Amino acid sequence: MARGEGAEWIDMEERDAWRPYVPLRLLPLRERISRVAFIGEARLSEAEIIRSPQMGNPLVLRPSELDAMTELWDLSVMEPATGQVVAPRTPQSRVALPVAPAVDAVGQLPDPAELAERLAKCGREALVQQMLASMILGYEPRKWNERCALPHDGAAFVARLEALAFGAAAPRPGQFVNEFELPSREPTEKAGWPDFAVLWPTRALMIELKTEKASHRTGQLEHYLDLAAHHYPQFERDLIYVTPTMPVVQPVETFGGRFAHVMWNDVGQIIHDLWASVDAGAHTALVDALLDSLAELRTQPAVVSVPATVSNEPGESDPLKLAALVQRDQRQRGVPVDFVDPEDMEDYRLGLRDALSLQPVVDGTRITHVEPWRWRLASGGVALTDQGRRAGYELRLSYYRAGASQGTSERRSTATTPPRVMPTERACAACGLLKHVGQFAQGSDRCRDCD
Repeated sequence: MARGEGAEWIDMEERDAWRPYVPLRLLPLRERISRVAFIGEARLSEAEIIRSPQMGNPLVLRPSELDAMTELWDLSVMEPATGQVVAPRTPQSRVALPVAPAVDAVGQLPDPAELAERLAKCGREALVQQMLASMILGYEPRKWNERCALPHDGAAFVARLEALAFGAAAPRPGQFVNEFELPSREPTEKAGWPDFAVLWPTRALMIELKTEKASHRTGQLEHYLDLAAHHYPQFERDLIYVTPTMPVVQPVETFGGRFAHVMWNDVGQIIHDLWASVDAGAHTALVDALLDSLAELRTQPAVVSVPATVSNEPGESDPLKLAALVQRDQRQRGVPVDFVDPEDMEDYRLGLRDALSLQPVVDGTRITHVEPWRWRLASGGVALTDQGRRAGYELRLSYYRAGASQGTSERRSTATTPPRVMPTERACAACGLLKHVGQFAQGSDRCRDCD
C-alpha cells in the first residue's frame, strides 16, 4: 500500500528519494479492491487503496480510475510484507475489474435433452431462455438475478445484438444477469423481471425474450422502463425486445431509455454465426437444439406453461393453511411452490395477498396479520424451500402486528428475517448497487460508502 492506516513503507530510503510519483506497492488479493481514494494532485502523487470487508456494500474501483493508476505505477507488482516481486508487468497491461461482485464460471453446459425434460412444464420460452443464457455464459445459470462475469463469447453475442438493435457496438467486459429483478416500489405493485440484463458501470441493457406472439403483454415494456428509471436514474438504460416475426412494438413511454424491437430470425443468425461452427461436444448439441427451437417458432404451436395459482377457498389451499399456522404461532414460513419463473412467483404473491386481504378463516383461525413477501438470498438467512435453494428466491409468509395490507410504513414484522421494503432502495450512481435510502446523504445520488 502506498499509504493507509497502520501501513509502513518497506524501504524508507526509497520513500524519501525524489521521483515524479510515489511508487505503489500492490498486494494481490483474493477479493476485489473495494475502495479507492485519491489524495493530492491528479498526477497521483499519493494514492490510497483500502479493502474494507466489514462494509456492508463496499465500493469497487472503476475501470477509468484503474486505467489512470496503471499509467503511473511501477512496472513490477510487489507484496508489501516481503517486498518480493510477484509478477512483472508492462505499462500496456490492464486488469479488468467488475462494477460489482460477479460470480465466476461454475458448472457446465446442460444436456439439451435433459434440459428439455426438466423444463417440460415451463413452456418453450423458458427452454429457449435457459439455452441461450447457457450459451452466453458457457454454463447453465441456476440462480435468479445473479450477476455473472460475461465471458468473451457472451460479450461478442451481446455486441452483435446491440449492433442489430442500436447500431455499431464493440464487445466489452460486463456482467450478465439471468432473470433481472426490478423491485416493486410498494407491496401492491408487481416487480419487473426482464429475462436478461447486461450491466456496465454506467449502463444497464435489458433484454426481454418472447417466443410466442401471444406472450406479448400490454404495458409490460413500459413497466420495465419505468422501474429501471426509478432504480437506476443516473444510468443509461436500454431495452431490447426479441420476438417472433410480428408488427413492430413501440412503448408508449420509454422514461428516458432507449428501446429496440428485433426478431428471432435475425438473432438466430447471430447465434449461428458465432457458435454453429464450433465443434465441441455439448456445446454443439446445445447450439443445434437452440437453433432447432427457433426454427420451430414458425411451424409448431406454443407449449403453454402452467403457472401456479392460488385458491380463494379457505381450507383448500396449502398456502392458506400455512398462513393460518403463521397467524397462530407468529413464525415465518416458506411457501413450498415451484414457480415457472419470477413473473409466475410475482403473480402468485399478488394473488395470495388478495386472498389474505379477505381475512379468511382456515382451520378455525381467522387470518388477519399475515402477508406474503419475496425472500432473496441477499436478504440473509437460509432458504426454507427447494425453490429458494435452487433459484435464490422464494415466497414467504410472515406475521405483522399492524395487520395485513395496511401499509408497510406502520408494520413491524416479528419474523426472524423480516422482508425488505424495496421501495426504500435506490441505485448508487457510483457503484451501481441497490442500497437503502438511509445510506444516501440528502440530495446526493452517491451512497455514503462512495462519498
